[in-house]
Amino acid sequence: RFQSADARGTLAVPLSKAGVESLQGRLIGDLAATFGAGARLDGGEELNAGLTWTPRRSLRLNGEWAISHEGVPDALRTEPEYFGPPIVVFDFRAGEAVEILPLRGGNPDLQPPESERLSVMTSLGPFTTWALSGNLAYQRAQSTNGIGVLPGLTEDVEAAFPDHIRRDSDGRLVSIDYRPMNLGSTLIESLNTGFNFNLPRAANVPRDEATVLRIAVNHSFHLSNRVRLRAGLPELDRLKGDGGGLSRQSGRLTIDARRGRWGANVSAQRQEGYRTRRFAGQDDTEDLVIAPFSTLDLRFSFQMNASGSRTGAVDGSRRRKSGGLQLNLDVENLFDARREARLGDGAAAPGYGRDVQDPLGRTVRLTLQRRF
Repeated sequence: RFQSADARGTLAVPLSKAGVESLQGRLIGDLAATFGAGARLDGGEELNAGLTWTPRRSLRLNGEWAISHEGVPDALRTEPEYFGPPIVVFDFRAGEAVEILPLRGGNPDLQPPESERLSVMTSLGPFTTWALSGNLAYQRAQSTNGIGVLPGLTEDVEAAFPDHIRRDSDGRLVSIDYRPMNLGSTLIESLNTGFNFNLPRAANVPRDEATVLRIAVNHSFHLSNRVRLRAGLPELDRLKGDGGGLSRQSGRLTIDARRGRWGANVSAQRQEGYRTRRFAGQDDTEDLVIAPFSTLDLRFSFQMNASGSRTGAVDGSRRRKSGGLQLNLDVENLFDARREARLGDGAAAPGYGRDVQDPLGRTVRLTLQRRF
């Protein structure tokens, strides 16, 4: 059994007000500062400060800084150990892909992490009748003793955590301990952008018959991702492939449309390729080079006639109108894309065949739903 409680407070201080008959109000616009603090029963605490500036109605700038000494959630400490579903892992030592049983569960030895976060965001819009808007955000997060899991299996990771890697008498990989652990230190910086617009609704058209179209484009660019697994070990640059590589860029396009009882949604994602180095700090012919990966998902819906209008119940109360039946057709991964990879010398990478990493591929689902 465990219990938790937390208390938080925020103070907002207006520094300038737009529209006020003063030189400051006309030149600066809206400007406000916020200060906050929080504390948890398990010992965690946080301090934060922010600044919001709106010089014009269509321009908004936000900045926020926070430092926290976080407690460890009891669930991460007390969850029983268990073996999760089998996963396929590329074993650099053996040069082969192996299906293993990952060890999951809690870790009673977790230490409280400390972190410092900084974010700066600019929002523009909406402009014109299309409600054009955009945003640009910079985020930086640095932590000590941050709670994470073992990164991708490489020679360096296995040398640093031999007790987390289990092999049989023949040296074949059997299991990896993926229970939560404290990482020495991490530094993550990213730049995120977004763009949105809506199709203007035609005048004198009933709401149920109007065409609705919304488009959103989002892009994420990782500036840095460095981790020191434990004190005394060298820092790993994960964007270059150390300690399990990470994609530097990713993007997403979402289109929502509706006209009358018909609806459609299109979602496209793309992830840049990346490298996982066998040894940190240098490229090798036996590195794992992951190809770029893109998927496209579709959803079509048809709203059938409502099953009835508002009717009086036995007790005389009124019942809300039912939503009726809705027919949905979902197609996930329309082009049946599968992750592909090669070794550093160009040879095909074991474990990345068509039916190994993602044997399911394209999924088509037809559903009938009704709200009561």
